[in-house]
Amino acid sequence: MDIEKPFVLGIPRGGAVVAHYAAYVLKCPWDFIFTHKLRSPMDPELSIGAVTQDGCVTLDHTLIYSIGVNEKYLEEEASEEYNMMKEYIKKYRDSNTQPVLNGKNIIVVDDGIATGYTARAALMSLSRHDVRGLYMAAPVASKDAVEQLKKLSTVIILQIPEVFYSVSQFYRDFSDVREDEIINLYRSQAFFLIRILFV
Repeated sequence: MDIEKPFVLGIPRGGAVVAHYAAYVLKCPWDFIFTHKLRSPMDPELSIGAVTQDGCVTLDHTLIYSIGVNEKYLEEEASEEYNMMKEYIKKYRDSNTQPVLNGKNIIVVDDGIATGYTARAALMSLSRHDVRGLYMAAPVASKDAVEQLKKLSTVIILQIPEVFYSVSQFYRDFSDVREDEIINLYRSQAFFLIRILFV
């Protein structure tokens, strides 16, 4: 697929690593799109929605209703995750400067997509910008998530398995990515981009 003027945005943490190598292949810059899942009060691993760096919130209303999550909890959870994101932004970037996205084909990248709520939140947030095109890319994703994401973007997924329990089942090693590793990858792209321009 030939994408003109691509700009890659990785969802930390795992998606940032995939974004780095995707940008290397595409010979384009990459940055972060911060989005955190909203956790169920019954099970922190269960996502009931997501919030992005600009406060855009998406919710699984069916699940929220079925498990009886109240509005007060949702507001507190969204506020907590949003404030945590602001700390990550300061830590990962050298400054609070946001990349200029207008007129570019934006490729959002994650290391895998289960429910798709963090990806959907990211895409909905980016749709507010005057971008040329929106793409969602990942090595693996669930069928349900892909169908939802197709409504918001062009979807590029390497594997869409019939049986999907979690992203980790498709990795030999799904250890947590260290923060210093992400920061080093982000800063190292400057040398790569100089080579593209001048070599």
